[in-house]
Amino acid sequence: MRQKFSALILNRRSFVVSSSKAALLLGFVNPTGGALAGEDAQESSQFLKSYRELVGSLQPVRDLITLTLPDFFDNGHAVPFTISVDSPMTESSFISTIHMVSTANPVAKVASFYLTPACGEATISGRFRLAKSQDVYVLAERNDGSLYVASQFVQVAIGGCS
Repeated sequence: MRQKFSALILNRRSFVVSSSKAALLLGFVNPTGGALAGEDAQESSQFLKSYRELVGSLQPVRDLITLTLPDFFDNGHAVPFTISVDSPMTESSFISTIHMVSTANPVAKVASFYLTPACGEATISGRFRLAKSQDVYVLAERNDGSLYVASQFVQVAIGGCS
């Protein structure tokens, strides 16, 4: 006795749509594109150590720094940034160092920039890598030792560090 066999043939579109729905139902895909909400707020021990080293016993002031980062960026390999610190950049009063620190990168210290009054202004632009969605902190040190801080959360869809 022969048994009848029937097969459902899916076209590519139907397969992709069905697979996507199944992945969402099972929780394999995060529809927001970034880390889950509970992971966003975590600060790595690497970040805490680096931040303490840079700040020491000083109490940084949230003032003078304008940090321009995208709120959401699709690729963590090259996130654009601009840091501008309001300073006269004269011999008697200037920003001597600007540090960037991230809360979840494998290496927390992203970059350090050393400035002199000859720079004319304390503004830096560039691109950097982010491993995943996280906070980015900028610390600016004045030549008299005072310290300023700014931070911003950046959500990335694809991490840039491994």
